[in-house]
Amino acid sequence: DSLVCISLFHRRELVIMDDDRSYAHRRRLVQTPGAPHASTSSHLAALWQALASNDTIGAIRAGQSQKLYGREDDQRRMLEAYHRVKMPSSTAKPSVTSTTTTTMPSFQRQQQQQEPPKAELISILGDTGTGKTTLAQSLKKHVENDGGTFIWGRFGQMPRPDLYTAFREAMTDFVNQQQLRQKESVENIQQSLRRGGVSREKDGHILLPVIPALEHILPENTDNDSGNGPDSAPQQPEEEDGSMLSYLRSDPSTAAIRFKYVFRSFLQSICSPQQPLVLLLDELNWADEASLDLLAFLLVDSQIEGILFIITMQNVLKENVKRLINFSEFVVFSKISITDVKTLALSEREVGDLLATEFHMDGDDVLALAPIVHQHSGGNPFHIWRVLSLCAEQRLVRFHVDHFEWTSDEEVAKALRQTGNNPMMQYLSSRVAKLSDETREHVRIASCLGCRLYPEILQFFMSRPVDEFLAEVAECGIFEYSAERDAWSFAHDIVQETIYKEMIHPDDRIGYHYRIGRKLWRSFDKEQLGDFLLLVLSQLLIAITDDKAGEEEERVAIALLCLSSGVKGVSNSTFRTSAFYLQKGIELLGSDAWQSEYDLCLELHNAAAEVYTSLGAYEQTHHHVDEVLTHAHSFHDTLRARTVKIHALGTSADYEEATKEALSLLEQLGVVFPKNPSKLRLMFDWWRFSRKLSHRSVESIMRLPVMSDPKNVAAMQVLNITFVVLAFTRDELSPWVVIEMCRITLEHGLSPVASIAFALFGYSMGGLGRNPEEALRFGQLALALYRKFGARSYMARVCALYYDGVHCWKRSPSEMFTTLTQASQVGMETGDTEFGLLCAGLPAWTKLSFTPLHEIDRELTLLEARMKVHRQSTFDNVIRPLHQFAQSLMGLGVAEDIAYLRGEIYTDDLESSLPKEHPARCWAKVYQVVMCCLFGRYNEAVQYSKLAIEVIKRDFGPISVSETMFFCGFADVAYARERRKKKAHVARRYCHRLFQWSQRAPDNFSGMYLLLDAELTALANQQATYLKYKNALAVLNQGNYFPLVALGSERLALYLRDYKGDHGTARLFFSASTGKLLEMGSSGQSAASFKRTATF
Repeated sequence: DSLVCISLFHRRELVIMDDDRSYAHRRRLVQTPGAPHASTSSHLAALWQALASNDTIGAIRAGQSQKLYGREDDQRRMLEAYHRVKMPSSTAKPSVTSTTTTTMPSFQRQQQQQEPPKAELISILGDTGTGKTTLAQSLKKHVENDGGTFIWGRFGQMPRPDLYTAFREAMTDFVNQQQLRQKESVENIQQSLRRGGVSREKDGHILLPVIPALEHILPENTDNDSGNGPDSAPQQPEEEDGSMLSYLRSDPSTAAIRFKYVFRSFLQSICSPQQPLVLLLDELNWADEASLDLLAFLLVDSQIEGILFIITMQNVLKENVKRLINFSEFVVFSKISITDVKTLALSEREVGDLLATEFHMDGDDVLALAPIVHQHSGGNPFHIWRVLSLCAEQRLVRFHVDHFEWTSDEEVAKALRQTGNNPMMQYLSSRVAKLSDETREHVRIASCLGCRLYPEILQFFMSRPVDEFLAEVAECGIFEYSAERDAWSFAHDIVQETIYKEMIHPDDRIGYHYRIGRKLWRSFDKEQLGDFLLLVLSQLLIAITDDKAGEEEERVAIALLCLSSGVKGVSNSTFRTSAFYLQKGIELLGSDAWQSEYDLCLELHNAAAEVYTSLGAYEQTHHHVDEVLTHAHSFHDTLRARTVKIHALGTSADYEEATKEALSLLEQLGVVFPKNPSKLRLMFDWWRFSRKLSHRSVESIMRLPVMSDPKNVAAMQVLNITFVVLAFTRDELSPWVVIEMCRITLEHGLSPVASIAFALFGYSMGGLGRNPEEALRFGQLALALYRKFGARSYMARVCALYYDGVHCWKRSPSEMFTTLTQASQVGMETGDTEFGLLCAGLPAWTKLSFTPLHEIDRELTLLEARMKVHRQSTFDNVIRPLHQFAQSLMGLGVAEDIAYLRGEIYTDDLESSLPKEHPARCWAKVYQVVMCCLFGRYNEAVQYSKLAIEVIKRDFGPISVSETMFFCGFADVAYARERRKKKAHVARRYCHRLFQWSQRAPDNFSGMYLLLDAELTALANQQATYLKYKNALAVLNQGNYFPLVALGSERLALYLRDYKGDHGTARLFFSASTGKLLEMGSSGQSAASFKRTATF
């Protein structure tokens, strides 16, 4: 009764598995007569040859031809993830946590089917030698059998000047595979790229410098001359003065940002659920920040279908934790689908399974030898094969045609005990002994540089050609060359680690790193040192570990290198790397260096404060600011640190303290604001200054000299930071910030911040429709000034102000999406995370009118994840009400009151924690008005609108203000209709303003004006009511405005039912309203609409 399974084993023997053993107890019961099975004999012969020749690497490869041990469940889950990426988005499987399809309301089923495809990520974590890469590559056969492509690239330990190394290797692998296939394969790829708008002519200058191999598959031209990829917005017409998008495409400094978008379009074109792509990124713990950012960018793109990302990581080393923290937090917050796999050491049972299967050992041998092998290998698959190699080397095993025989267990145990606890060292000792002393020394040097070998670096340490050295060591099995990747490396990570840890005494390692760093430092020319600065520093900083190490002069020189590396890291958007080197430079100088190296200390602390602010590490920011304020020699030397402090206080939501610091600093710079300004004074000062500006032409301002006075430059910088802070504390001072920035520019000359000054002025002129022509004129001046100075760090601010407050007076808001997305990326990569995230969030409110809710929910979820990672709270609380609004419409709000704007995202506790005048509370009331209007609760909508009009008063941009005016006016007239009143003064006032705006920009404001006017006409029960509703719905349908079309259709239905008694036609419009809600994905509102329709 202990028999649980009987099966054929390699078709040659019957196997009985006994479940009362700690591992599989295999006993040969039946021997099939005849010659040995060919494949079995061949497999064992390959194993024997590898083991007998002491070839651990070869033995591993031969042994792994059969199976992976102890990984069955992991392989199954990985295969499930792979099958999910093969499912088209339209047939995406419902969540396992949802109710069954048969009991689900139809509108919920439709919403679920419209869910966008989500990225699949497999994360494999484990120690070196536990088979992470092999486990990942076990998917390759399944992928290729499905007609897909499996590619992989690997990150290296040694810092390199070039970024995206693993992506470059993987895509080179992709090109090689396509070329090895039939000619039609490359032609099909090129055709897909043409359809996707990717070509050599348009995108080659962006893709080829990073991935040269793509030149073999990039088509010359696209099918569409406009070149829009599948993810692109409709082609934007160029503005008369040259659009910001055009500038982005032509500015060389934005190539890194554009690479992300072009590479995304490339991936979208080459993969699909029918032709899936599996991308393995090996050793992610050594990835550069740019690669991590690119991977996160691709993971959150729901438009890439048919791609599976696999990452492998070692159990993260302490020094690499910070490198991965942003990426890891972002993946968690973004709710990306992750399959976590951990490659643990094999158990004694699994070692026994390996011995029985791979070597055809009898059960008794397995029972005796598995504990011995497990004890000496620790269950590490790599070390298991090394133990077996030692046994073969000492003739403790014998090969007989198709199986192994072992000598006595005691002899095996005794022999293995003599090798100690590191069988890998025994293997290497015999190999290294064949090398000369000089070659052994060079092998040790190579181990200090990581697993990957770079001949051009190694050549600096030897007099003979490096190719001879590599070939000699490769013959000993220590190095290996991959012709497929044209790269040298150690035969395995464990080989490199063992040489480094066992063949270099711990006391000598510091000396090795120090000599390597100094040798490269002295050998590189200026250009090479710039390219390999991180490599030189990484070696030197390992060596200099305490305050007593190194000469004072040398420590200062290395600190200078750290400063250069930190500045270079900022230019490459690798802020964590920058922070690391800046901190190391400060530590090298010590606390007493302010006396002897004042300028260097000042620069290091200022730079560190700025970098930590970009990272959201505000505690470190304040520490470095305090250091500067304590040791600075003059007021001028404190300006940079004090400006950073104001910025850090503002972005961490300490608005009161930020306001106090800003006003104090501005007063010392000669900029003084009125203490208690009246509304009358504000109107007079604004009128006077705007009148003055109206007489200045754009050309005359562009001809102003460049600002040279450091005091005025500093004042402009502080004002640039202050205008955001004051919006949360003393909004009445915001107009004077704009006036002062423009005044300083006109009186003292141009600076990069001048672009923000005039963008602010244009925003203020356009926000309430005061003077759209002037808004456009100065908005275009701001763009021209940005292009003149090319200050990328200000791009996100300029674009946010221009596209939110000015652009809509000239073009459709949808045309801003592409530019704002790229401006957001520029902001994030230049450290302006505050406005980088704002640019990412600005389109959401506009998109809500014509984009399905699940897409809005996805975008806002990702945006909030990024805000959490970067600890940005400036606009987080403003985004939360919008996100809750979208979720409430989807039926994910408070269950007991579906029209109440509360849920997991925007809670009562959050609102009560915000100051009364906080913008988030204003926006929450606006969304609450919209919710009540959509759910027919007009009395409550009127009450909320009394608070929501604060958005109109505070000038939050024309699009936001216009929609707020519409819904507040709509609530007023709808409530009047419900109570059979004849007048709606608020609605009429807002209708008049929307009429004026619609005359200036009909595409953006006509639909709202016409629908509100139809409501007022219905209130008076005029004869033209029906025609006005139809006209409004025709305009709104043309723009596919989901909520307004649904609302207008329902209101027309109510008018026909209540005023005209036409129930039949009314039911048709009710049905049209419900259909539009279904299309929008509004489950909660659809349910309410179904109930109202049922009352007919």
